[in-house]
Amino acid sequence: MATRKPVIKLTKHPYTEVEELVTAGVSWGWNRAHKHTDTPSPEAIQASIVQYVMTTLAEDAEFVWSRHAGRRDSQD
Repeated sequence: MATRKPVIKLTKHPYTEVEELVTAGVSWGWNRAHKHTDTPSPEAIQASIVQYVMTTLAEDAEFVWSRHAGRRDSQD
């Protein structure tokens, strides 16, 4: 069985919207990593940023799975 590729439906220009979501996620992740300590480990910072970037993308972008993702002649 072939692996499906995700398609992200966005409301604005894709680059602009993804940039805004990633920027917000990085900011929130950075702040969260520093919530209980002034010197979090690099691993804790990275994990927090990844978590918040993915959260913002999941909340504000619609991920649609399609077996024809990326194909222009697709009807999915």
